[in-house]
Amino acid sequence: GAMGEGGIWEDEDARNFYENLIDLKAFVPAILFKDNEKSCQNKESNKDDTKEAKESKENKEVSSPDDLELELENLEINDDTLELEGGDEAEDLTKKLLDEQEQEDEEASTGSHLKLIVDAFLQQLPNCVNRDLIDKAAMDFCMNMNTKANRKKLVRALFIVPRQRLDLLPFYARLVATLHPCMSDVAEDLCSMLRGDFRFHVRKKDQINIETKNKTVRFIGELTKFKMFTKNDTLHCLKMLLSDFSHHHIEMACTLLETCGRFLFRSPESHLRTSVLLEQMMRKKQAMHLDARYVTMVENAYYYCNP
Repeated sequence: GAMGEGGIWEDEDARNFYENLIDLKAFVPAILFKDNEKSCQNKESNKDDTKEAKESKENKEVSSPDDLELELENLEINDDTLELEGGDEAEDLTKKLLDEQEQEDEEASTGSHLKLIVDAFLQQLPNCVNRDLIDKAAMDFCMNMNTKANRKKLVRALFIVPRQRLDLLPFYARLVATLHPCMSDVAEDLCSMLRGDFRFHVRKKDQINIETKNKTVRFIGELTKFKMFTKNDTLHCLKMLLSDFSHHHIEMACTLLETCGRFLFRSPESHLRTSVLLEQMMRKKQAMHLDARYVTMVENAYYYCNP
């Protein structure tokens, strides 16, 4: 029926784009994402010291100079886990990542080979406007640039995607999802920053920067379809917009629904909550005597999700 697998995506191309990712672990030598395995283990084993000590001994035996940078950073302690609830904390995280970035830029020896490679990579990222190019970029990053500092640089570059380049958001979300099995901190950090940015705009209630707000919301929607941003968090964003359904919040809600509303409505586990929120939106539209432009926007968004 409409709720079946076929129903979630508009067509087979879309299904392939959001569900068939390249498996980096099949191509990339495990040494290149060892620290991801470790941070996952740490979360599970609750920072089991003996295990860490043992691992650092093993690390000392690695001799190839290429591995050295990776191994050094494996030993970095204080890998703050980023399960952020408060918007302020997420704003702090955003600020922290941007500050650290400036600091690292100053510290990095300007001629460093890796720095040149990464800068070139980030500069050409906006040209990755199809599936092949973005998948190649994911592999390239994982093979040649995967250090903690570079992952932070990547997150920052994704976060500050120009608001005029909405076309990049599906591809950037696919990049994050492709990297996720090898380096989960990229998705975690980016989602935290977007959550913080979203809360910041909603709390501020100003009537400027609608393009930036729409960009943030659309990015969240794309990451939702790749299951990087949880359906719960996305529905919570929608709920926040509906609870103060005026001006820019109307536009942001419609943008969110047009990006991932059908996906949420047709996914069995979020179907019910999505329909409740959609009905609530239509009731508000009736009660509020909105501007004609907003009425059209709301109706389009509603029928897109629930044709």
